[in-house]
Amino acid sequence: MGTHTPPNEAEVQPGRPSEQAPPPAEGWQGKIVMVNLIDHKGVQQRLGEAFSDLVDAAVHSLAGRAVLPPLRYIWFDFHKECSHMQWSRLSNLLEKLVEDVAGGGWFHQGGEACKFSILRVQKGIVRTNCMDNLDRTNVVQSLIARHVLLQCLEERDSIGRQPSGGNGHTADHRHAAPYTTKAGVGGKNVLDSGIPVLEKAFKAIWGNNADAMSLLYAGSEALKTDFTRTGKRTMAGRCKDLRNSIWRYYVNNFGDGLRQDAIDLMLLNFSPRADRASPFMPKPKQETMSTVLTKIYVLFVVVFALCLVAMDEKLDDVLCLSLQAVMVLVVSTAVHLFRNGSRLGKRMVCHPCLLQET
Repeated sequence: MGTHTPPNEAEVQPGRPSEQAPPPAEGWQGKIVMVNLIDHKGVQQRLGEAFSDLVDAAVHSLAGRAVLPPLRYIWFDFHKECSHMQWSRLSNLLEKLVEDVAGGGWFHQGGEACKFSILRVQKGIVRTNCMDNLDRTNVVQSLIARHVLLQCLEERDSIGRQPSGGNGHTADHRHAAPYTTKAGVGGKNVLDSGIPVLEKAFKAIWGNNADAMSLLYAGSEALKTDFTRTGKRTMAGRCKDLRNSIWRYYVNNFGDGLRQDAIDLMLLNFSPRADRASPFMPKPKQETMSTVLTKIYVLFVVVFALCLVAMDEKLDDVLCLSLQAVMVLVVSTAVHLFRNGSRLGKRMVCHPCLLQET
């Protein structure tokens, strides 16, 4: 990993050409904006520095080629910037992107049936990533998508003079900005278009899509969907995220192995043979949830018997004390496994059985 800390935002410029570099991909010549949302500390910082080095090396190796789209790189520490529910600070990122998004435009095809014509070609893209390209990425992409959607509707004159109530008067949104880039300007939410009907439909569609993708990818609904659905972070949403995170941890360690086996079997990556031993035979020292629960039960019986012999107390008191002692041991062990891992934790993970890593 590189030891230098790359700038949060950099306009990558071509450097010296390399004769060994492969030719770049042909076709796309528009601007590419790369938004990196991972942390500026710990493992994520090392990964971000390596990613920045790869971006620099790739651009420098392609310098002088015929096809080299302009590239802009932004490292935005999502967790730090939005800590303590300061979601309005996402406006800082949007302010950096607004010119690139406006310049990139969008694809527009118009005309009647069988007589379509291309009216506009998209000239830029925004590539967003976090660690798993799921939750933080979904939040930022929803903001960019809303901005582009409003630009599209305004250009098509779909947002013009809209009814403001039952008095017959109208409100002209045609010349109003989709949202302000500074918190509190004009009394508007920086993450809201100011058009309730549009916001309700957009947030519902985006939140449902995020949940559907997350269920396929991570086994649970998406995180931070209270923000994408309502425009604000709530305590109920944080509790839901905690529940989904715990479920993801369980599925990742104890369920994904069987799911991968099912995928390999359906894709014919593995062919069963009668002359071969079953790949589902227990491995040496392999632990399962059933064996762990059995050991906890045996531990409770032993502790209960020792307390019953050593203490001259009522049966109810001995039972309560035994339960407390076992619970302390189990919770302490679980916390240790979650934070640091151990050989026991590795033995408990449900790995794929059909196609094992070599």
